[in-house]
Amino acid sequence: MNDTASAKTLLVVDADGASRSFLAGLLRPRGFTVVQARTAADTWVALERHPVALVIIDTDLPDMKGAELVSKLRQTGSSLPIILLAAGWLDHGSYKKLTDELSVQRVIHKPFSAYQFVMEVEGTLSSAAQAGAAPPSEEGGATKPRRLRSDPSFPAVDVPLPYGAAVSLVVVGQDEGLEASLREAAAAAIVSLTMVKDGAEAARRAERDHYDGALFLLDPVNPDVAFAEATELLCSDAGKGLPAGFVCTDDRVGLQVDAIHAGGVAYLATPIKPRHVRQAAATMAQLRRGRQAAVVIVAGDAEAAGLSGVLKPAQLRLEPLPDAHALLDYLTHATPDLILYNVDLAGVSGLDVCKLLRASPRWCAVPLVLLSSNSSAEARIAAYDAGADDFIVMPVDEDELVVRVSARVQRYRSAREVADKDPLTGVLRRHAFVDRANAMIAAAARSGRTVAFCIMSLEPRERRADEAGWSIDESALAQLGTLVAQRLRAYDLCARWGDDAVIIALTDVDGRTADGLLDRLLGGLAEQAPALSCRAGLAVFPDDEQTIPTLVRKARSKLRRAGVFSKSVSK
Repeated sequence: MNDTASAKTLLVVDADGASRSFLAGLLRPRGFTVVQARTAADTWVALERHPVALVIIDTDLPDMKGAELVSKLRQTGSSLPIILLAAGWLDHGSYKKLTDELSVQRVIHKPFSAYQFVMEVEGTLSSAAQAGAAPPSEEGGATKPRRLRSDPSFPAVDVPLPYGAAVSLVVVGQDEGLEASLREAAAAAIVSLTMVKDGAEAARRAERDHYDGALFLLDPVNPDVAFAEATELLCSDAGKGLPAGFVCTDDRVGLQVDAIHAGGVAYLATPIKPRHVRQAAATMAQLRRGRQAAVVIVAGDAEAAGLSGVLKPAQLRLEPLPDAHALLDYLTHATPDLILYNVDLAGVSGLDVCKLLRASPRWCAVPLVLLSSNSSAEARIAAYDAGADDFIVMPVDEDELVVRVSARVQRYRSAREVADKDPLTGVLRRHAFVDRANAMIAAAARSGRTVAFCIMSLEPRERRADEAGWSIDESALAQLGTLVAQRLRAYDLCARWGDDAVIIALTDVDGRTADGLLDRLLGGLAEQAPALSCRAGLAVFPDDEQTIPTLVRKARSKLRRAGVFSKSVSK
């Protein structure tokens, strides 16, 4: 048999004749010659008669376990690529032995689709053919060279503003009508604006003053002027990493798309409402000083280093991991904003990992982008069938990789922000608050900082003598949520906590500072909802308690002792 024929000859070892026939039926139309064996003993006979390129072994054979057969093959000095078909998930140690000691290229878990099986076979053969090639460089063998470019849409994290400072935006351009409308809405939204005539002046101001973002007044007749101003500011040293938005009298989709391409993260069209300005300001402030999006890269060391270098300008927090086991360990304590997974990795099938994540309520929504050198239609179908959000063929253009990953991250974070918000109050739901507050506490513990937790509870001032109880009007709770959200920093937390209360988490705030904030909040509530009263309780990490449940109980206990329009403050 010549080399070409042997490269297309595969050995399938499976006790189930129907299963062997099914796999052979998938492979033959693709030009493969399939040799079948029922037992381990038959395997040795087949290998003597047929030079094969790949051995596919089921874990349950009549005369020995599949893993034992693999071990005996390796003991004879065979270096043939091997795919192991497993009936269920194995323990971590078994996978390590199969991949590290016995050099099994892929472990595929039953049941699997026809497309997945074909993809795994082609990927294994491709990896074996490239085994003698030079490893990818640290610059990234998985990507094609990129053009030099700036990424103004992904700002860096900087130091937070002093407590209580309003979100501050610089407005670039000259349009009296837009300026007046914007000023009025910003005043109601408690957003500070600084008006400048052009990008050069904005850059000079940004050298000495802090801004959370820049808004550019956009002329719909000649939009390129604002886009040029945005490019000038965002690519300058002072404006680098500054989130940008555009304000225009025209809401055409084409203009909005052009604004996004120019680096915009917000677009305000007339009539400009306070809530529109508040939302745009919050988005830019969160980007400017909020948590960086976390992207996990599951790939080989050199490949992960190259991908990390390519994605670095996007200001993502990158977590390189070597394999599926490291990923599953990571996911037990963290939820990333995106997983970038090279399914050509040896060991556990990346498609099986994808299916596992999609079956988990906790991880099912996390974007999963798969990388592979296999460009076949079967590979793409298998990836999407397993639940992948995107499939990228390597080597990928570096610009394309940045855009596709970043777009997925932004979409996921936007969707999660909507899902995490309580529709009545506009503040966080309880589960989202607990997740973020735990992260806030962990960061405070590492840096020796404080976090103040405040419970604010509403109750009617009066009730009839014949009433056994009462319920809070939902509109009052909505007012409280809106009032609190307007007066907090972008990186503080506020959530609905039951039917009559909201909870606040304030980082770098001690009891005395939180006391003053509660005074202002209670006073504002008295003006807006005079028919209701509010009580507040406060607990501070780490002085009072160490965990969310104990901090909440502490604040609640003080709340119960507090009187109407009063507060109980940690000493």
